[in-house]
Amino acid sequence: MAHLSWRAHADRIADGAVVLLPVGALEQHGRHLPLGVDYMLAEAVALATAEHIDAVVAPPFVYGYKSQLRTGGGPQFPGTVGLDGHSLSSAIVDVLRGLARGGANKLAIIDGHYENQMFLTEACDLAIREFRQSGREGVKIVQARYFEQFDEAILERHVGGPPLDLAYEHAGVFETSLCLHLFGDLVDMDAAPEQAFKEFPSYDCHPPHDDWVPATGALSNPHRATAALGREIFDACVQGMVRILEAEFRPEGDGSN
Repeated sequence: MAHLSWRAHADRIADGAVVLLPVGALEQHGRHLPLGVDYMLAEAVALATAEHIDAVVAPPFVYGYKSQLRTGGGPQFPGTVGLDGHSLSSAIVDVLRGLARGGANKLAIIDGHYENQMFLTEACDLAIREFRQSGREGVKIVQARYFEQFDEAILERHVGGPPLDLAYEHAGVFETSLCLHLFGDLVDMDAAPEQAFKEFPSYDCHPPHDDWVPATGALSNPHRATAALGREIFDACVQGMVRILEAEFRPEGDGSN
């Protein structure tokens, strides 16, 4: 979208293109991965999805909800920059409002940051409410986490052992494999930690116990990650997004599966 003129963008929207909005975060991902992992991966999935459907990819929303200890390591790591929940929701409503004002009726948020979900849900709910009140009944928003759109058996085939919990797989096999596939020159496997899966208590404290988090920032061992696994995961996530968007934005009267 950022590379199009306003007229070219308007033509794409008039022809029925879906606008994809990647949303991520700027958050530490261990000593071996870049800070931009969450928005970079969401954008990569969006761009690849747009190769299969009629879609325009909006610039990624880089900042996400605040990193949490048990899913992201927390804000105590340099370079981690998070938004308050109401700030994220409000900013995303502004973006959705602007896209809809420009004629886009088919909108999809591709989320790459675990902590974002409920604040993106709030933004979508508020935006749809506003659109209905202003008479824009035809706007539809799809919201999906790209990392939930694949069969976790892929991980088991490559990695073996007990299944991995994606909620706590921060900077582990999943994200490291994707980065090896997509951004291999930004991955430093020599700096990847050798550590067991981090076990957290089943509760949170405020202010948080920062010492719950390993000093590396990674919450599990990334050393079983491979570019081949990353390629298979990435392709499956893209295929999953394509299926969702084709189903949700199927032309009226098209009853195909």
